[in-house]
Amino acid sequence: MQWAAYFHDGMWSLKFILILAVFIAFQFINNDFFQVYGDVSRVISFLFLVFQTIMILSVAYKINDSLVKVYNDGEVKSVGFLMIILTFMLYGGSITWIVFQYIEFSGCWTNILIISITVFFSLAFTICLFL
Repeated sequence: MQWAAYFHDGMWSLKFILILAVFIAFQFINNDFFQVYGDVSRVISFLFLVFQTIMILSVAYKINDSLVKVYNDGEVKSVGFLMIILTFMLYGGSITWIVFQYIEFSGCWTNILIISITVFFSLAFTICLFL
């Protein structure tokens, strides 16, 4: 296993030559390859975004469960205050982000439509929390 550490930390000449060779080789690839690569990348990027969303939700639920458990056990009295602060920070960040999106992407009506749909669903889900 020592060779892996040696390859990772050293052998810079070989790494430089390999990267240079890859850069030169990519100059001779046909443009049709990059068209297919772009199409495949779009599909894979959508799947990756779905994966990221699932992971973010999973981490958020785990953090929430641990904070609620600590709050219910009564171990730390300030956990409830921390949960309220986190809620306001996350809502404030979301509102700020949406306002910046309206400012930055106001040139195209489809952008405004997508942002407005996001705002609608965010408000609808927030209202559902209180019902």
